[in-house]
Amino acid sequence: MVVTGNAYTEDGREKVKDQYGLLSSIESVGAREWVVGTRYHPADLYAQLLELSVEKYDNEGNIIDQTPLFERNSDFGIPETVESNGDGSGEFLWPKQQRFDGKWFGFDREALDKKRSQYLNRTHFRAQYYNDPHDVGASAFKRDQFQYYEPGWLVERDGRFFFRDDRLNVYAAVDFAFTVNKKSDYTAIVVIGVDGKSNYYILEIDRFKTKSPSEQIKRILALHQKWGFRKIRAEVVAAQESIVTDLKESYIRPLGLALSVEDYRPGRWSGSKEERIMAVLEPKYANKQIWHYPTGNCQILEEELIYANPAHDDVKDALASVVDFASSSAPTMSLYTSFKKDISSMFNYHSKFGGLA
Repeated sequence: MVVTGNAYTEDGREKVKDQYGLLSSIESVGAREWVVGTRYHPADLYAQLLELSVEKYDNEGNIIDQTPLFERNSDFGIPETVESNGDGSGEFLWPKQQRFDGKWFGFDREALDKKRSQYLNRTHFRAQYYNDPHDVGASAFKRDQFQYYEPGWLVERDGRFFFRDDRLNVYAAVDFAFTVNKKSDYTAIVVIGVDGKSNYYILEIDRFKTKSPSEQIKRILALHQKWGFRKIRAEVVAAQESIVTDLKESYIRPLGLALSVEDYRPGRWSGSKEERIMAVLEPKYANKQIWHYPTGNCQILEEELIYANPAHDDVKDALASVVDFASSSAPTMSLYTSFKKDISSMFNYHSKFGGLA
């Protein structure tokens, strides 16, 4: 049921999931399912089936055990890829051999390279021959573009944050989960600091699932208290607009918080979400302007960036939003800090009484 025509849109994946649910509901008790197909997207039907589990309960209704509903071929030692290393250099599932009638079948590296060259869409090649919906080679972002700062250089002085001696202007953006059901998207909040040289330091990424709008607001306020950002951008559509309104009217104004919220509504002229993300982030990563912290949710961000079709894009969407938001505001204090250092190096001051020595 999973084909390229329905795998790459959320609406298509939902229709496939609903159709599978209808078909499975008419199975007789004790029926068995064999699932054979191609993984075209990380969030396709097959990914959802692999997450299903059989729950066992005790007499009081408590869950005492969970086992996967489906067994994978790999659980029985059967490979799921055409070869083991992923680049043509490994052990082939069907090694190239000559039959008794003189005809050849199977794969070697040369045969696989030729087959790869016939695919105009390399993501489809990875899906067909490696059962992998990701094609890292098709991404505009590469791992060697990711650079990391030393967290020890990040310090707070009098409520302001500095990286070494450069003051950072701190901003945040939130990408709200679109739905609130059990399998909903994540809400992602990204906080960054920008110095006078247009370096963007990712300070924190908060990524979570919740059905509660009040929990989303609580997380925003906790990050505001920690990092002291005075501006946050929130992309709003229908349901999210009410959350932003509640944040402003029930928390920011009554508590007198120094926090302003920009309601962001991308128009059609802005392009698709992926196009907006690429337009903002690709030049910054190419110029080595964005710095990651080495652990935690930055690893999730990196996976979202390098995979052509990530299961989720909430973190990179929030990062693109906050970088775009921050780019329009120059961190003048960082420039002042650098200017002060340049001027001070021109003069000698008396260490005890001040003034020029």
